[in-house]
Amino acid sequence: MAGRVAAGRVGGGATGKKVLFDLTKAEDAGNADWRIDGAYSDYASALRGLGYTVSSVTGTSITSTSLSGASVLVIPEPQNPFSDAERAAIQSFVQNGGGVFMITDHRASDRNNNGWDSPEVFGGWDGSTPASVSSALQASLNSDAIFGLNASFNSSFSDPVLTATPVTTHPILNGVSSAGVYVGTSVDVLAGTALMGTGGKTYLAVNSVGSGRVAMWGDSSTFGDNTYSDGSTGTYNNWPNLSNAAMGKNVVRWLAGDL
Repeated sequence: MAGRVAAGRVGGGATGKKVLFDLTKAEDAGNADWRIDGAYSDYASALRGLGYTVSSVTGTSITSTSLSGASVLVIPEPQNPFSDAERAAIQSFVQNGGGVFMITDHRASDRNNNGWDSPEVFGGWDGSTPASVSSALQASLNSDAIFGLNASFNSSFSDPVLTATPVTTHPILNGVSSAGVYVGTSVDVLAGTALMGTGGKTYLAVNSVGSGRVAMWGDSSTFGDNTYSDGSTGTYNNWPNLSNAAMGKNVVRWLAGDL
């Protein structure tokens, strides 16, 4: 049964606990490179420094087998929808004690030109683009219904750069004073707790579901480190800015049951 793996703690993490970064949904499409050997390499290195084992889920789908033995699944700005079978596997993973970190981005961030952007992938087909979707993919992850957290459709590529700050107290916010939203989307909290926001909108929220935990953050660029998997470099190194790194690490620690 998938779920948290009991292990000793080292440096705030847990030796041997497995953190998976999804790479089955074109998270490296177009100008995105949310890979642990690319723009999220500093993120992965920081988690390894806390004692976690970090790897990618590859292929074309997430299954109960690919999640077996994992403590946390990170889904960074997915570009392709989840099938009903994948949603069931992820939902079961959380219900049985796993943690899922959903990292979304603004509307019209369709990196592979298939009609889907990450808010739709998390929340479900919006009924317009793409023009038609098979019934097995229309709900996609359906995060609002199964996890109580929804990536808002009320954002665009022209939204401003914002700084989110804590709106409550929570273990994730230990050592966190602010985090950058470099054109992202807000989170609709249908069930759970809003942790960070600005302008009356939430950008980080969490919820406990079954025996597991979930979190959603509104911008993929927050954790990017300006290096890409092809060996090139980009323009923005956001990982060390503000409390971005501290927040990113704390979310995973909380999801793994280590905070």
